[in-house]
Amino acid sequence: MNYTEQDIQTAWDHGAVVAGFKPAAWRKDRYGAWISRQHFDDQNSPFGWEIVPAETAAGANPANADGLKPLQWKNAGLKSNGHPIRPITAYGGVNINLGNF
Repeated sequence: MNYTEQDIQTAWDHGAVVAGFKPAAWRKDRYGAWISRQHFDDQNSPFGWEIVPAETAAGANPANADGLKPLQWKNAGLKSNGHPIRPITAYGGVNINLGNF
């Protein structure tokens, strides 16, 4: 899907701000993985990320920009029953693979 710069920024704004890190450059996704603003849609970076619709009780609405969330690209791509099969999360300043849920 093609996203506008506004969509990308809206999704970025939904990432978790981490104290001590510049929120314009670094955030964490919902699984705790580091993501870098400049690495949007970069699957060659461990800090690359993609945009996914937020899950809601009524279902996700990808047309609603406020429902867009950032996920580290492996977390966005490896899904089973709506959850990553091998979630990526942070350990210190690096992202690691937790293995199967």
